[in-house]
Amino acid sequence: MTDTHIVRGTEIRWRMNFYDEDRNPTSPPSVNLYIAYKQNGQEKTDVIGMTGGQNGGFTAEWDSSVADAGYVYWHVRASGSDPQAVDGRFVLLANPANPKPS
Repeated sequence: MTDTHIVRGTEIRWRMNFYDEDRNPTSPPSVNLYIAYKQNGQEKTDVIGMTGGQNGGFTAEWDSSVADAGYVYWHVRASGSDPQAVDGRFVLLANPANPKPS
């Protein structure tokens, strides 16, 4: 698996679409994005409700300036009669000039 590298301070956007077993778009009643990261060395998890949009797409944004450099893990979970989930991760980069989270 090749990790994506993102510079701390970037506003990161997730866009997810959900499909049934026949590849037809579905619209779950709710979708949440979970983001696990470290802030000042302490483990944190943010939960963000994703907003439904056109064509069944759900979106959410997260400001990465709150996190320490290192791995950031995410998980998206859709509720409803056909629950679905997906996981991922990326590497958050920051050099000494990039301000640390407060």
